[in-house]
Formats: sequence, C-alpha cells, structure tokens
Amino acid sequence: MNKLTKILIATNILMFAMVVAVIIKYKYQAKVRSEMSKTKVAQAYNYSKNRFYKEQMDLFTAYTSQRNVVMLGDSHTYLAHWNELLDRGDIANRGINSDNTGGYVNRLNEVLKINPRICFIEGGINDIEKDIPREETIKNLSSIIDSLQKYNITPVFTKVFYVTKKYPLSAAINKKIKELNTEMDKITTLKHIRVIDLNPLLTDGEYLNPNFSIDGIHLLGKGYLIWRDEVLKILTQEKI
Repeated sequence: MNKLTKILIATNILMFAMVVAVIIKYKYQAKVRSEMSKTKVAQAYNYSKNRFYKEQMDLFTAYTSQRNVVMLGDSHTYLAHWNELLDRGDIANRGINSDNTGGYVNRLNEVLKINPRICFIEGGINDIEKDIPREETIKNLSSIIDSLQKYNITPVFTKVFYVTKKYPLSAAINKKIKELNTEMDKITTLKHIRVIDLNPLLTDGEYLNPNFSIDGIHLLGKGYLIWRDEVLKILTQEKI
C-alpha cells in the first residue's frame, strides 16, 4: 500500500468520524431541545397568565349570594348556562376557559364563600394538553375534594371525557385521559366521592362520538343534555 493510498484511507476515516460525530451531536441537541421545550411549556403555562382567568376572577368577586350548587371547571363547565339547563336558580357557574386544576385550587375560596351544599368538579384536560405532570393534577383534585369535605360541601367528580378521533394527537391524549381517570378512581373510592362518568354515554370507549362535538373536544347541546341528566340524578339522590 503506497503512501498516497494510506493518506486517502486515513482522510476518509477521519471524514467519516467527523460526520458521525456531527450526527450524534445533532441528535443529542435535538433531544435536549425537545426536553427543554416540554419543560418550558409546563413551566410557562400558569393559570394566572390566562386572560379568561383574570376576567372571571374579577367577576366572581361581585357574586356573593349563597348558592346550593356550584359547577367548578374549565371551558366545558363555563360554556353551559347551568341555571337554564337544570331549570333552577340556585346554581353558581365557576367554570373558566383554559383553566387547569392549579387554577381551581387557587380560586377555591370563590366556591367556599357562597356556602354551597354540593360542588361538581370537572377538569384535567387542560393539564394534559399543557403537559402538567399527572401527579400534580391528582394532588390538586385531591386537595379540592378534601377542602370541600372539610367545609361540609359534597364533592362530585366528573371524569375527563375523551376527544374525537380527528382531534390532534387524539390517541395520545385519550391515553392520558384514561390514565388520569384511573388514578382518580382510586382517590374517589378511598374518599367515598360520587362520580359522573360520561364516557360510556358520549364515546365508543376510545373516542368521543363526533355527533357530540364540532371541534373534537367541546360538547354540543345534545352532549350537555346527557351531562345534565347525570347531574340531576345526583341532586335527586342527595335531596338538593
């Protein structure tokens, strides 16, 4: 093997090693950026930065009259006129668009101050979509239940319902929903909490029936009628 051949081989080996090193570095940096991005999303999303949160919290300060029933939740709860839906005037809607369970904990005094007899809790989907750790969501919901019971308010937990198949990342989101609901089953069983599970009524077991939603996540009127009937059953059983 002559000298020129040896130089060419060595050069090729060196270039190959450099290419491999660049690829490894790129993949590592991409992985780091991905993990940092996830962390930033979880850290960046705070209920207090939600415009709807600020607006509704300011309005809540004006609502001080006692109400027997409170609907606590996110946009799913917020969108319904529960007084009309349930045909009674003793209901307070404490739903806020885009709110997460951390926001619920922070504003629970807005529930306690009107001294309700029962509080229907709905939420968790925004925690999932913002990559908030499931353990934190469980902790928040459990804390809310404990606080309500401490003040002799009956808590009722509404399981997170699935999104439609065409909703972005639906399979992954519904998997997380199922895992959250499974964990909450343990909490509600341990604390003897009533539960509303709309999934058998609104879904095929895996995905929300598209007939109940336009955007794949929020309910149409026919979905709210089913939800209403489940709420009425509990109000009747609790004699409220």
